[in-house]
Amino acid sequence: MNKSTEDFYDLYDREITLEEVIAEVPINVRNGADWLDKVMPGWDKKIDLDSLDINSCIDCVLGQLLGHYSGDSDLHEQAYEHDQEFGFCTYPQDYLEKNDIWNSDPIMEHLTLAWEKLIEERR
Repeated sequence: MNKSTEDFYDLYDREITLEEVIAEVPINVRNGADWLDKVMPGWDKKIDLDSLDINSCIDCVLGQLLGHYSGDSDLHEQAYEHDQEFGFCTYPQDYLEKNDIWNSDPIMEHLTLAWEKLIEERR
């Protein structure tokens, strides 16, 4: 196992609450915005806030910028490597359930609202 894989599994060994996940949302979204500023300047002007929905593979931030949340471009790969830490997604469902978080909808809603707020502040 390489170092980054070990770090990944160490991260998901810790216990976390829904409140802690939601508290991370603004920080993670800011991380994602900072990354997008570097790799795709002006990205925020391309987002349709009326359709923005982090729970949608097409209407999420990456979906609107790259055509779909899933893909095989270098940007997709970089985003996937840090998708939770960049606010593009939440933790894997099995990890959430292990921590008695059975519904990720509130997290996804907070992610969508945090992206909307950040983008509106920039406009």
